[in-house]
Amino acid sequence: MNTKLCQKCNKEFEKRQNESVYFWSGRKYCSKSCSNSVNASRIRLAEFSKQNGVWNKDKKFPQFSRENSPNWKGGEVTLVCGECKGYFKVKNYRKEIAKFCSNICRTNHSDYGKTPANEKIRKSQSYKAWRTLVFERDNYTCQGCKIVGGYLHADHIKPFALYPDDRLNVANGRTLCVPCHKKTNTYGRVGIFRDLIAVAQEA
Repeated sequence: MNTKLCQKCNKEFEKRQNESVYFWSGRKYCSKSCSNSVNASRIRLAEFSKQNGVWNKDKKFPQFSRENSPNWKGGEVTLVCGECKGYFKVKNYRKEIAKFCSNICRTNHSDYGKTPANEKIRKSQSYKAWRTLVFERDNYTCQGCKIVGGYLHADHIKPFALYPDDRLNVANGRTLCVPCHKKTNTYGRVGIFRDLIAVAQEA
């Protein structure tokens, strides 16, 4: 179909020879004068609305606002975090499901009682930094057999379990290879039990 009726003057007009199908599908007027006249009327209507204002300008409808609105979700309420016991605010519609103030508190609470405290420390960033400092101080050299590189352990001179204050003390660490580490008196659970007995005897 290569003919249309102008939506302004109702005059029938044909598709131009070099006019694309896309442009022709969106064309509504026979000429620029008809198109401009329609746009001019829209501009005049916009100017009239701007000068005289819309009908609901500065009008309030309390019967449809806040609590009376079907989309009203309520204000904010203050709750206590289940992990850090701090106060936080949430929307009224979330007061029954909000338990924590942040994702950090939610994660810490979900992990509570599941992971031992010692394992948490060994997996922490501060413990990894301690291992790196011990290796760098010893130049990645085993302090027992003086081998350089390889699979090394950062050993606690004072046992990790018995001296919590020295767990991240670089002076309490030494670099050992696996064979040298196994030769120490504090390696594994046997060494820990031996030190526990020694501490009990000293007390």
